[in-house]
Amino acid sequence: MLPELATVVACRDLDDAGTAGSVDADAQRLFDCVTDAPADPVDTFLRLGCLSYEDDRPERWAEALALLVAQPRITQASVHTAAAAADIPALRALLAADPPAARREGGPYRWEPLMYLAYARHDANVTEAKTVASARALLERGADPNVGYLWHGMIGAEVLADFA
Repeated sequence: MLPELATVVACRDLDDAGTAGSVDADAQRLFDCVTDAPADPVDTFLRLGCLSYEDDRPERWAEALALLVAQPRITQASVHTAAAAADIPALRALLAADPPAARREGGPYRWEPLMYLAYARHDANVTEAKTVASARALLERGADPNVGYLWHGMIGAEVLADFA
């Protein structure tokens, strides 16, 4: 992570409402420019921490993890971040308060929470048990087990073969 970005990430925090705290305007512009992501730390975490077929690299995941370490309450801000981080207590609390959130699209990719859980790459130390428990919590609240994503709307070869 660039030292300037680390400084900006370290100085950002979530207020009690779960939104971004105030940041110096110059630092905000640097953060936006360097990450090529929205300034919102929740969306930034999701964008950097999940697999991307266009600009995917371990450095992005490391930036997401650094953001999460600096602002652990990010996982309480949305069911999407709780799922991506496999934060079971936060995920269960958010789903208990709003069960339909298990199927709600959100975050920078407009995915359902189960997709963020499946595509998360920010922390290799997230255990299989935490991932499975997070998936179960989402499925028990109505998440669609067949939710999917077509990169740029592309149809897979197996679908095209059906038309041959």
